[in-house]
Amino acid sequence: TDISLEFFDFKEDMRSKAIEVVNSAAESQGRKIFDLKYYDSISVTAVLEGNKFETENVDFYNESKLFALMFITDEDYSRLTGKNISLRENEAVAYGIHGRLDDSFEIFGEKYNIIDYADSFPVEGMGYFGTVYCFVVNSDEFMSMSASSEYGSNSLQGIKYSVSFDIDGTKDEKIAFTDVIFDELSTMKYSSGENNTNDNPNYRFYVESRQRVEDEIYALDGGFLFLGIFLGFLFLIATVLIIYYKQISEGYDDRERYNIMQKVGMSHKEVKDSIKSQIIKVFFLPLIMAIIHIAAAFKMVTRLLAIFNLTNVLLFAKCTAATIVVFAIIYGIVYSLTARVYYKIVK
Repeated sequence: TDISLEFFDFKEDMRSKAIEVVNSAAESQGRKIFDLKYYDSISVTAVLEGNKFETENVDFYNESKLFALMFITDEDYSRLTGKNISLRENEAVAYGIHGRLDDSFEIFGEKYNIIDYADSFPVEGMGYFGTVYCFVVNSDEFMSMSASSEYGSNSLQGIKYSVSFDIDGTKDEKIAFTDVIFDELSTMKYSSGENNTNDNPNYRFYVESRQRVEDEIYALDGGFLFLGIFLGFLFLIATVLIIYYKQISEGYDDRERYNIMQKVGMSHKEVKDSIKSQIIKVFFLPLIMAIIHIAAAFKMVTRLLAIFNLTNVLLFAKCTAATIVVFAIIYGIVYSLTARVYYKIVK
């Protein structure tokens, strides 16, 4: 989706005004809107105990039982998917990214029977979270859930109104379109009189374009990537040079001893094999120890990455293996050069 809008703490007519702002901006900018979606949702962070979702005093460190939940109404689901469903009281349609629940679940003191599992869900952005379940409930129960925020649930966001759509145009034109919408919504928020959104200047909204987010991510991740490559290369070169010059200096110290051994009958091949064995130990023992350390720390590092919602362990394992291979190749090249120079010195 090119552009997404999210509204919190809004009043009833914000829904229609948001669509008016989008259409007005499209007309003024000469843009065409495609795949317009709008819906209400409630997001909850909960801990699963049996088949009951606990939303009070959530232990955010209990990763294995921590779930991100999203609820939408059957009316919105029908409009977004084109599938007409009408749910009765205490009925739900479920969708799970990482598996399925039992036939029922309990939340906010109400028990819901899961009458069907959806193959997909018409809401984007859920992949950013670890374990997610999405539920469709009828409108009355949806409003009852939103009222739960009034009695202090510390993990409930309340109702969020979302609008998303694609537009035509270049990357810069799409970013400019986003700025127009943001300025218009800001004017509505802080103005007085009939343009004020239900006399509620404290509502919160977010306007986001995929193009701008891409630029920000590339800038941030590109900086980290450059820093990682630069520091990794710097430390690698420093390590290699230290080992290289240490071996060369030892070569001058060992030259006389090897000359004596050759005089008493040691062949050039035996000298070369001895040098090869010595340098292999000096070069590759540190590499082997580093691999052992990485293997021991792998689980802890994956847990640290999970804090930032980086949960693709297989990708991290592949990157780690590729890094080890690159280091081993560089070590092998420098080892070959060092062994050759060392042999010339002692010869």
